[in-house]
Parts: sequence; structure tokens; C-alpha cells
Amino acid sequence: MVFSDQTYSVLVVSAAQKFNEAFAAMLPGSEYYPVRFVGNIAAARREMVNKTYDLVIINAPLPDDFGTRFAIDACNQSGTVALLLAKSDVYDEMEADLVADGELLLHYDKSDVIETDRTRYLLGAAEVSEIDQNGNECSINLFTLERTIDYVNENLTVVSIGGELVPALRLI
Repeated sequence: MVFSDQTYSVLVVSAAQKFNEAFAAMLPGSEYYPVRFVGNIAAARREMVNKTYDLVIINAPLPDDFGTRFAIDACNQSGTVALLLAKSDVYDEMEADLVADGELLLHYDKSDVIETDRTRYLLGAAEVSEIDQNGNECSINLFTLERTIDYVNENLTVVSIGGELVPALRLI
């Protein structure tokens, strides 16, 4: 089952106003509602107490924390899919996959991946970075964000784990 037939709630955690404005324009209300923006991890944690979100997008680092622990907690506690966006020079090495025709690099904890019928699904948080024409990681820009949203739209799905449907990101 693919998420395209439903409306999904989104929590965006970002202290960058330009990022928030650009990102809001990429989330049509017909597919994503409600979309809530908060500026730090403390506010995001408070928001998650009141509501479970289908998708959490973290523009790291934030004023009060980098956001990795929050992304992991959100995934583990509520089945939320979390994307942690970070410049390539600010993350630790993790398992990584090239996606979106080799233009994006997803970094994730390999223990958050399951495989069924030869397809791998990410159940935890991922960090996204961009690959330039020379194969090097580079800073995230608006175009990267658009590709990331397109990739998520195309690959956000649900998987059944123990009879419960859980949001997941198909890794291609």
C-alpha cells in the first residue's frame, strides 16, 4: 500500500525561515495536512506529546540540539518516518544508499532496515545529503529539498510488522 491515497501529517523542525517557506510550498494541503513548523527540538518534543505525525522532517542542526536523537525517538515511539537533513560536513558516517538516480545520499542506521520480498524498507530516521556531478557530497539547497520530497512521495509506504501497519521508506 502506498501513501498516495491518504493525507499525511507533517512536523517540520527547522530554525531557518527561508527553508520553512520553501518547504511549505512543496507540501500541498491535499496530500499533507496538517503541516506544523517548529523552530527547535524542545518544541518538537512538546508537539509530539500532543499528536503523532506521519512524517517528521528535521533541518539540522537546530539551536538546542542536532536532532538525531529526536528523529530516532520519533520513529521508535510512534512509527513516524523521520528525515534528518544536514549538510555533508556535520554528520557522522552511517550506512548510506544513493537514491534519486544517484543524486541524493541517504545515511541511516542499518538496524532500522528490514527486507521483505527483495525490497528493503527504512523504518527509522535518515539523513539526506546531495551528490554533485563529481560524486562528492555537497550542501543541501532548495533543489535538493525538492528532490528529497519527490523521492519520499514516490517511496513512502506502509509495511505490516506483526499485523500492524507501520510507515516506511522504500529504499531503491
